[in-house]
Amino acid sequence: MFGMGVEELIRRILEVRGDLGREDVLRLAEEKRRLAGGYLSLEQALRVVASELGVDLGFSGVGSVVALRDLVPNLGDVSVAGRVLLVMPVRVFRRQDGRLGKVGRLLLSDGTGTATVVLWDERAELIERGEVAEGAIVRVVHGYTRQSLVGGVEVHVGFRGEVQVNPPDIKPEDFPEVEVGVVKIGEVKANMGVASVDGVVRSLGQVYTFTRPDGSQGRVMRLRIADETGTVYLVLWNEAVDDAEGLSEGDGVRVVNARVREKATGELELHLDRAGFLRRLEAGQAPSVSPIMGITKVSELRPGLQEVDVLVEVVRVGEVRSFQRPGGGEGRVATLIVRDDTGVVDLSLWDEKTELVGRVRPGDLLLVRGAYTRERLGRVGLNLGRRGVVEVNPEIPGFSGFPEVEVRETPISEIREGRTYTVCGVVDSVPEFREVSTFRGEASVASFYLRDDTGRIRVSLWRDLAQAAEGLVVGMRVRLYDLYARMGPFGLELTSGVLSRMEVLEGAGKKG
Repeated sequence: MFGMGVEELIRRILEVRGDLGREDVLRLAEEKRRLAGGYLSLEQALRVVASELGVDLGFSGVGSVVALRDLVPNLGDVSVAGRVLLVMPVRVFRRQDGRLGKVGRLLLSDGTGTATVVLWDERAELIERGEVAEGAIVRVVHGYTRQSLVGGVEVHVGFRGEVQVNPPDIKPEDFPEVEVGVVKIGEVKANMGVASVDGVVRSLGQVYTFTRPDGSQGRVMRLRIADETGTVYLVLWNEAVDDAEGLSEGDGVRVVNARVREKATGELELHLDRAGFLRRLEAGQAPSVSPIMGITKVSELRPGLQEVDVLVEVVRVGEVRSFQRPGGGEGRVATLIVRDDTGVVDLSLWDEKTELVGRVRPGDLLLVRGAYTRERLGRVGLNLGRRGVVEVNPEIPGFSGFPEVEVRETPISEIREGRTYTVCGVVDSVPEFREVSTFRGEASVASFYLRDDTGRIRVSLWRDLAQAAEGLVVGMRVRLYDLYARMGPFGLELTSGVLSRMEVLEGAGKKG
């Protein structure tokens, strides 16, 4: 049904180009294969050679079509046939001369493979009029092929081309119905090239405009989608941004022919441009997704993560502070201490996100999406900027709260520089108080020595904890949570941070 093989191709080329021998034709074909990195079969390479030599292979007749798996770029006159898997919306664009153009796309399958058929201008109106529908059999005559942006081969149909819908001389059983190759988000791999997935919209980013090197304007938008196997960011470019118009969080979508990209961190993203499209799913078609699918545990946080989702409980609410940005202008930041069942971490809220401080209190549950991590003084912290979102006390079926975190106390003799510890011991010296200038202004510091059965270490408590230390006396037994070990002027010491807290266990001794 699909054209000719290697020997027939060589014979046709030699019939037209009598100045060439068989070895000449094979040498030209092997050169094409080499230039293509070995991705062309010998038959595909011979088709390219024939096209460049001006040899008519007879593909313009309606009875002779090329198998989709055998398509190669730069064929000038080709016929294909197959069943329509997907009909992509027609898009209107403005050409450089100011005239409006139209372009529509079909995803075609013939049993040997799939290919995108691009319909231009009047041919695209077949889609607008509803004459081409999913499931129909289509034959394209006098098309031409181009390399796709996503690595495959596209068949383009311009003013010379013809699109025949359900032609009577083609048997429907020759093109059995198949489903679009939709995979689960958790099955997407970096080496797939392109992927199609179904998902539920978790978050919607803003549309940003940028200037291309040629001076023209482009657009980009980020979505996060999820299914029952995972979550992934979807980046929409230019015309694909229009597909997201009217979408809301919780809507089901189908993403077709998105490019798979791997970031430096190893995270995968899907990128959608004119070679694919985004379509809203009807009620009941979208996957069923738990609200906490894809969340990261506090114990799994590491520096440099982007787009992190966490489910945490508020432990402590800090105050909003103002600061001057290096480039000018004023910024705002506030820190929440939050936890889950694996650990405790600080969540820094930046600028407009600081309004959350007035809405939450200890014990509230936060579902945070789109946070990022940074390391400071050996601690990994969460940050929430303009791209992040927070849901306070979300309804999560089957979730009844976090159990208490088991606290591990470290003997003083086992403390090492560069880590965070919880210790328990007896105050072994009278606290000394001083004021220190920092980039955040003046700060109070209280320093004293702590002793347990294994050793003795200097402790420095800052700001609010320094004030709490005013009540300490020698002999008091205290537990200090989440202090950072570092080398100071008096040797190894423990110093408090935003996560630190103090608990007085026993009162004894006297001041002075």
